[in-house]
Amino acid sequence: MTPKEVKHVSINPDRPNVKLCLATRKKDLSLTFNYIVNDIKTNRQNASLRIIYASSLAICESLVMFFLDELDDDIYVQGRPHSPANMLLGMYYRGAAPTTKSRILQSLQSGNDGFKRLIIATVSLGMGIDNAHIKEVIHFGCPADIESYAQEIGRAGRNKGLKCKATMFVNGNDTARKIVSLDMKRYCQNKAECRRKLLLRYFNYTCEAIDPAHECCDICEVKCKCGRCDTISKDGCFNATAEKNYHVESAVDRVRIATVEQREDLEIKLEALRATRAEEQGVSFVGSHEFTTGLTSALVRQVVDRCDYITNMRTLRRECNIWSHSQAGAILGILSSVFGDIEDSGGAHSTFTTSRCDNSDAYTEPTLIAAPGLPTSTYSNEDSGEWIDVFQSDSDDSFGDVEIADKQT
Repeated sequence: MTPKEVKHVSINPDRPNVKLCLATRKKDLSLTFNYIVNDIKTNRQNASLRIIYASSLAICESLVMFFLDELDDDIYVQGRPHSPANMLLGMYYRGAAPTTKSRILQSLQSGNDGFKRLIIATVSLGMGIDNAHIKEVIHFGCPADIESYAQEIGRAGRNKGLKCKATMFVNGNDTARKIVSLDMKRYCQNKAECRRKLLLRYFNYTCEAIDPAHECCDICEVKCKCGRCDTISKDGCFNATAEKNYHVESAVDRVRIATVEQREDLEIKLEALRATRAEEQGVSFVGSHEFTTGLTSALVRQVVDRCDYITNMRTLRRECNIWSHSQAGAILGILSSVFGDIEDSGGAHSTFTTSRCDNSDAYTEPTLIAAPGLPTSTYSNEDSGEWIDVFQSDSDDSFGDVEIADKQT
């Protein structure tokens, strides 16, 4: 194949008819899934078609047992024998029996005519599902990364005329897992910016504003002033605002949303700092101060680009390539003057002075002093303590060949 024969196809992953929601994962499953239980009990095989992705097999099994207990005989297609083939619930995971996997996939490939109305699955339920009738995709626990999340919620919304929902239930234990990417943690921690815009920005795409706003995401729902928001409680899906639990207590750092004016102000002040450092060193030619001070134009750009995520010394060092304590303290002082919200966490509010060594262009180890109006603090490394999930296992095969989907009551 020659270069001329290669075609690049790029498609915006946005599905405007899928509302994005995020809520706190609670230990009491009935508080979270009561609406699904009621839907299946009332409508049986006519209930909405849903997929619940669990972050581990242990959680997957717990969810299945919960629905089996809650639904009892209502778990079966009305008027048919109580057999695995006639269960409205299916569990799909890597170690499931081939017959179970085949039964679930066949149901999903049957459009809205399949018997399975609720599929509880691990990430093993992957590509190849094309069903235009999936009403809701739920994540119980945090996906590992944005790419996986976008792919999995894409199971819903394939019928543009059907309003769907993608709901994620998470808590601080979920976002603290090492397997979860930093971008995914930030998505879960966000409480101010439209989730759709935040998700699409990761893929370098944008979207048109959804009207009415309450059909976009749970954050836009709170801000919506259309006067018709009472309709969202009747869509048969989880209603984050009605439950009043859409705020997530995340184990990641706070995120700000910087305005264009604040970014411009930050860049001006950082460039002024560069010029001051160059003057202090008596640099006589352009660019040489970048190598002696470490305050490069690339670092300035990096700080401006990542300023939403820099709130203390630890996050500054995480987000930017800074080797100098002096530069870190000075940059935090500027961030504090622009945003006024820098935390006193591990030296976040400290700035530094340096003294020139005799007969050298290098600088001595900096001396710590307090920036005006900010307390002095010593720097400490990030806490490396582990969070323990309420469900113990994070492994997809921790229960071996357990066959929950074929278990009869």
